[in-house]
Amino acid sequence: MDNFVFDLGGVLLNLPVEMAEERFDGKIRDILVKDICNSEEWKNLDRGTTTEAAATASFISRHAEFEREIVYFMNNWVDWFVPKTKTVKVIQYLKNSGKKLYILSNFHKKAYETIRERYDFFDIFDGGVISAYVHQLKPEKIIYETLINKYSLIPEKTVFIDDSPSNISAAAETGINSVLADDLDKALNCLLGMIPV
Repeated sequence: MDNFVFDLGGVLLNLPVEMAEERFDGKIRDILVKDICNSEEWKNLDRGTTTEAAATASFISRHAEFEREIVYFMNNWVDWFVPKTKTVKVIQYLKNSGKKLYILSNFHKKAYETIRERYDFFDIFDGGVISAYVHQLKPEKIIYETLINKYSLIPEKTVFIDDSPSNISAAAETGINSVLADDLDKALNCLLGMIPV
């Protein structure tokens, strides 16, 4: 394999859902996990077709009794991102092995710009496609084609790691090899196994 493509949330960074589960209890935790982080508004933020202010207002309209908690979450969740240490080590190893590295992720524009500035390991990557900039979302086939065309990737020489089965299936439809990160350690070891010793 020549090219390795990484998802962000769940693979390189922890997920907003994980943050909500760690920091909140009771009904507001359920609202954040089951509604807000899995809402159409969240998807539209990932797609870059709405604003955080508009999404927040929509969330509050459904859950007015938790306005303070919702505003707090929306204002702070990006600052709670924690890189997954083993993934960072793996991308460094792959880069040192002469492989090309890319990102393919559904991510809010403002959030991506914040973490991109915060963590210097992003400099290891050779490029990527972030959903909010292209107004496309995984698992839509077009976003994989956008990545392939932008960097002239050969799908058969490219492997994609993601924690979503639907995203993995969509990548396979374009000919990209895929590794499901339902068990991240196992998935990362699988990537390392693709590199000749």
